[in-house]
Amino acid sequence: MLQIPSEVVVTDKLSECLDQHPADVLLDFTHFSSAPDHAMRAMKRGLAVVIGTSGLRQPDVRTLVQTCQETGQPCLLVPNFAIGAVLMMRFAEMA
Repeated sequence: MLQIPSEVVVTDKLSECLDQHPADVLLDFTHFSSAPDHAMRAMKRGLAVVIGTSGLRQPDVRTLVQTCQETGQPCLLVPNFAIGAVLMMRFAEMA
């Protein structure tokens, strides 16, 4: 069953946060230099991942694909998340 927590946790310690606040999905909107590491650590803990960060490099994407295959966890890459959301709404209107 889907549960929505009543608090928002802001921290610079991902492992500590995941230990103290169990989750099913990690939404990462950090810098492209840190997002792959966050995603890989989360997938290794059994979380699905959504990365809304632009600028991921091809080697990072390949590593994320490999981590998905190894862990069986999904990872959705959505660069320019805000632009993508606007386009999705527009395309839905057109359909």
